[in-house]
Formats: sequence, structure tokens, C-alpha cells
Amino acid sequence: MKRLLIVVLAIAMVLSLTLVGCDTEQNGNVESENQTEKQTEKQTEVRTEKPVEVQSETQIENQVDTQPETQTEGSGSIVETDTEETGSEETDADETDADETNAKETNADETNAKETNADETNAKETEAEETNADETDADETDANETDAYETEPESEVHVCSFGEWTTVKGATCTEEGLKERVCECGEKETQVISALGHTEVIDAAAAPTCTETGLTEGKHCEVCEAVLVEQEIIAVKHDYATKLVYPTSSEQGYTNYTCVDCGYSYKDDYISFSEGFLYEVVDSYCKIIDIGTCTDSCIVFPTEIDGYVVKEIGKQVFLDCEERITKIIIPDTIEKIDSEAFAYCSNLKSVIMGKGLTYVGDNAFAGCSNLEAVYIEDVAKWCSISFGGYFGQWGRGGNPLTYANSLYLNGRLVKELVIPDGVTEIGQGAFYGCSGLEKVTIPESVTRIGSEAFDGCNNVIEDQDGVQYIERWVVGYSDIAKSITLRPDTIGIADYAFWDCEKRFSIVIPDSVISIGEDAFSGCENMTDVTIGNGVTSIGAYAFRDCKNLKKVSMGNSVTHIGDLAFSACWNLADITLPNSLKIIGRCAFMHCDSFTNVTIPDGVTNIGDEAFWACSNLTTVTIPKSVQRIGEQVFQFCDNFTAVNYTGSHEDWEKIDIASANYGWSINYNYVPE
Repeated sequence: MKRLLIVVLAIAMVLSLTLVGCDTEQNGNVESENQTEKQTEKQTEVRTEKPVEVQSETQIENQVDTQPETQTEGSGSIVETDTEETGSEETDADETDADETNAKETNADETNAKETNADETNAKETEAEETNADETDADETDANETDAYETEPESEVHVCSFGEWTTVKGATCTEEGLKERVCECGEKETQVISALGHTEVIDAAAAPTCTETGLTEGKHCEVCEAVLVEQEIIAVKHDYATKLVYPTSSEQGYTNYTCVDCGYSYKDDYISFSEGFLYEVVDSYCKIIDIGTCTDSCIVFPTEIDGYVVKEIGKQVFLDCEERITKIIIPDTIEKIDSEAFAYCSNLKSVIMGKGLTYVGDNAFAGCSNLEAVYIEDVAKWCSISFGGYFGQWGRGGNPLTYANSLYLNGRLVKELVIPDGVTEIGQGAFYGCSGLEKVTIPESVTRIGSEAFDGCNNVIEDQDGVQYIERWVVGYSDIAKSITLRPDTIGIADYAFWDCEKRFSIVIPDSVISIGEDAFSGCENMTDVTIGNGVTSIGAYAFRDCKNLKKVSMGNSVTHIGDLAFSACWNLADITLPNSLKIIGRCAFMHCDSFTNVTIPDGVTNIGDEAFWACSNLTTVTIPKSVQRIGEQVFQFCDNFTAVNYTGSHEDWEKIDIASANYGWSINYNYVPE
């Protein structure tokens, strides 16, 4: 029995130890690798907890012996008999042996199990201890690093110091490049290089010739040679001049085309005279007065009708032939086109003007809104035509260029106009509205340019200090100052150049100027004084008319002619010295110069025009030289205070002068010697 108890106690102790190991394993598995130090200490306490005490067999036996085998009746225990005890003892002995045998086997099994569990427990404890040790080491390492961070001084911030830029990829005309620079620490910095763009080079145009094609202007890149503007081929082209050959009574007319470069020529555009016009005979020539039965769209005027040479196209002959007429051909025999002759022929495209024209009336081509081209064959003849309807005249100018804007000479568009040498005058409105002109050359032979001769030719007009020039001629003004000094190379002042200028100014005309045109300063009411240089030979008609505040004129010693009404109505002009070069005093030249009191006409003057000093109300005496050959009518008419003529010649000389009848009635002092 005692042995059995010992075995039971031993088993209990083994189980207790097993349970302790299991708890330890469970605790080790539950703990995470990142548990704090306190958790690690608890595990250590668990591992080091005092084990259950195992009692020896002697102690167990002693404990058994000290317990009473029997109890008193009062305790309710049953007292067994000896016999029963004996039997029981035997039986117990057998059972005990069996139990001991079983116990030994059981103990052996349990011992093996215990050893196995102990091994597993020890392995787990070892693994847990290693894990805890690793965690502890990690914590200590973190702590050490923290201490080191807290105790070590801060290091200085690194600022990169880059070297020079180096090109990694070069930029091209169309693509970006890349460059970089490197710090000694190895840091790199990059930057984009902008595309360079093309370097344009002009590929010059080449005009076509009679045998070779030409090229339009192009462009390419000098660097990458890319074509930027492609050149186009211009076909072979002849440069033709034209000559109109008029029809006759038996043969058609035509246009002869001749290449100015190679001489190749051909005939085309055959024409015949138009018929059906109504006409009248004037001074043995034919004047067309009505369109009659003519229905042609291209009007070719005949050179003669019924044996009479056609010289004139009458007034309003083709007025309002709106859509019918597209082209007009005027032969050389026609000299005059009257006012409104072709007015409002709205579908008219071109006009061929003959070389015989001398006059084109005002509004002759008014309302020809689709007129595109005017063809002529002779510039000199064209310059001599008098076009009506300009300054001082009713209506609009008669020049078809006013509407067409483009002039063709012998079939070729005129851009650079050369006035032929020998031409002395360029008529009024001659090139009015010819906006296609780019350059004009005027020869020194020209002494007069008519009013509005180049109006609208904006590409050839140069504005300098408010004065407008074409070449060396003053043709107008824009915004002048109080004092005007013309360019030293100025050769002439055109008609109406400063007409009706309202500003107050004075002007110095240089010695280079040879001519002052008609009405050049007419109506300049606020002009105060004029200095005329020694180069001027002629002062045009009306040149200073109505300059009411003009007080002084200094005239150069080259003036030979003072035009009609040149200084008329200059009311305040009192100081004027006429030069010894003067030959002719025009009609009404000093009419209504009310501030004149005494006038000395210089020796050399041959002609005093009609009414030259008409109505000079304060004029008292005039000195006339012996050189005078003619005195016009009413020269001193209405000079209310006029008393006498001082004549430097004799009475006999006076009698030789051609004196108009209306000049008598004043006394004459002969053989007068000027002071």
C-alpha cells in the first residue's frame, strides 16, 4: 500500500512539472518579438519559479506511519477481523505486486514521456531565451543609438558646389538639347537647351527669260539645309511691247506684239472700225455727237467718216452706256474729248489713248468704276494734254488714270516713269491717281509742273518738314511750320503747291529754284514775307494772289517775268523791289496792291501788261524806263491818288511806245533821272 501511494505521489509530481513546462511554452509563444523589457523579466521569473518539491520514499513512509491505522467507534469506523485482514493482506499483496509491476511500466512510460517533454520544454525555453536575448540586445542597441544621437554634435549641412556645365546632347534647329554639371559629392544637375531655330537664307528669285524658266524667291536653313519656303518654277516668258496698227477702209487693224529681249513678234487682237455713229462737220473736220446705231462693246473710233477726218468726241456721247462698252480705242486723229463723253460707262475696263490728244474735258470718265488700265504710246505727248476739272475748275479731272490707277506704255506696266528730256511742262493732272508708280525721273528741261499732276502717286512723294517733294520739285505740303526753308537742291515749285494754306508763315526760296508755278502760294492769307532766290526766272500767274497779309517781297536778280495777277490783292504789300533782270509785267500783276505809294519799274522792262496797277488806291507816282515798248490798257485805272508818270526817256521816245488808248489823262515828266 505504501508503495502504491509513493507511485501515485510520483506521478502527481511529474504531472505538475509537465503542466509547468506547458505554461512556460504557452507564455513563450504568446509573447511577441517586440515585447518590452518588463514582459521579458516576467518570463524570466516564470522560468526561475521554484519547482514543486519531490518527497523521497522514506518521507512518504514516515507520513504513512504517523497516521493511525484505526479509528474509534465514535468515529464511525468499521473494525475488521484478523481473518479478514489476513485474507485481505494476501490479496493485497498480490494486487500490490501487480500494481507495482504496472506502476513500474507506467513509471517507465511516464519517465520517457517526462524526458521527452523536458527536452521539448528545454528547447522551447532555450528558443524563448534566445528570442528575449535578441529583443534585449535590440532594445539596448536602440538605446545606445538614441544616446549617441542625443550626445553627438550636429554635423554641418552640405551645400553642393557644381562645376562647369557640360553638354550631354547638343540642341539642333528643331530639337532641344541637354547639359549637366556635377558636384564633388556626386549630385548632378541638368538643364534643357532650347532648340536653336532655323537660320534663314534667302534663295534669290530668278526672272524667266525667253528660253529659260525662272524661280520664285525661296528660303532654306543655313545650318540644317531644310527647305523653309520652296522655290516655284516660273514658266518661260517673253517681255512684249505692243504697237497698235489701226484698221483702214480695206484692212483690219491689229496689235503687234514684239519681245524686247529676243525680238520674237506676232500679231493678234484684230479690230475693225465701229460704225453707226452720228456726227457733224465742224471747220471741215468730223465731230462725233451720238452713239447712233453702234452696238459694239469694243469701240474703235474711225479715223474718218464720209471723207471727213474725225478729230473730236462730243459731250456726253456715251453717257450711261453702262454695261455695253468694255474697251475704247481712240486713234491719233482725235484731238479733243469733251466733258462727260464716257461718263458712267461702269463696265469699261481699258482705254487706248491716241497720240493726237490735246484736251480731255472734266468728268470725261467720271463714274467708270471698273476702269483698270490706260494705254499710251508716247510719254511726252501725254504730258502735254490739258486735262480739265482740276484746281479752280468745275467737276472732276478728265484723266482716266484718276480711276484706272495703272498706266501702260507700249503695253508694259509703268512703275518707273521717266519723263523724256526736252519736255518743258507736265500738264495739270497728267499722272493724277497713278498709284502704281514707284519712281519718277524729271529732267532739268522741265520748267513747270501743273496742278495735281502727281496727286495720289503716294509711293513717289517724299515729305520733308511738312513740304512734299517729287524728286527736286515741291508739289504740295502737309503740316508746315512758321518759317519754311526749302531744300537747297529744290529746282521748282509746282502749280498750287501751297494753295490756300491758312497757317501764318514766311518762306525763303533758295537760289536753286528756277520756277514758281501758277497759284503756288495763292490764298495764303497769313503769309507775311517772301525771299525769292537769284535762280528764279519766272513767277507764275496768280502765284501770290490774295496773300492779304504779305508785307515784304525780296526778289532775286534773275526774274524776267511776273505772271498775270501774280501779286493781285496783296493789300498790305508796301515793300517790294523789282530786279533789273525783269522784262515783262503781266496782266493785273499788282492789281489792288493798296499799300503801294511809289513804284519804280527797272530799266530793261519792255512790256507792262493790261491793268498791271489797276485800283492801287494809294499809288501816286510811277517811274517808267526808256526800255518800255508797250503799256497795256487801263494800267493805272482806278488809282484814285495817282498824279504823274516819271519817264526816263525823251518825249520822242515816249511817242514810240505802244500805249493803249485808255491810259491818257495823267501828266508825264520826261527825262526823269531816278534818285
